[in-house]
Amino acid sequence: MSASIWLTSLLEKEFGSYCGVDEVGLGSWAGPLFACAVIIPHTRWPEIDQLGDSKAIGPRKRIFLARRIKEECFYGLGRGEVEEIDSFGLRRAHILAIERAVNDLREVTDVPAVAIDGDALDIDLGKTPIRFIRHGDSLIPAISAASI
Repeated sequence: MSASIWLTSLLEKEFGSYCGVDEVGLGSWAGPLFACAVIIPHTRWPEIDQLGDSKAIGPRKRIFLARRIKEECFYGLGRGEVEEIDSFGLRRAHILAIERAVNDLREVTDVPAVAIDGDALDIDLGKTPIRFIRHGDSLIPAISAASI
């Protein structure tokens, strides 16, 4: 059993349903950073096996998958603004972007648990359980979908 299947099974066993979260912009020289939170429906989304780290997927396939994710999955978006980065620092703006993405997703569906790509951050999502998974964008389909 691959690490990806094992981790996904573990998350599904523990929570049933969960959203995956990833960000973009932490390594940029300028501009805001963004986070996305995605829940893949339990109806076994057809392209789930094609998901992976967005940096490892070619442009055509990434555009195709992004369109399908928007059409068939639940998702929320969040931003960490330049002014927040300047005022509070990159780490706090990163946290704000993630919290905003999850809260945006909560406007359309229930978010029972959250799996976030990367190392632990001091994120406040109330009583919603959080798991941090290093390299989650290449291991967990919902995080991969968020990275795309």
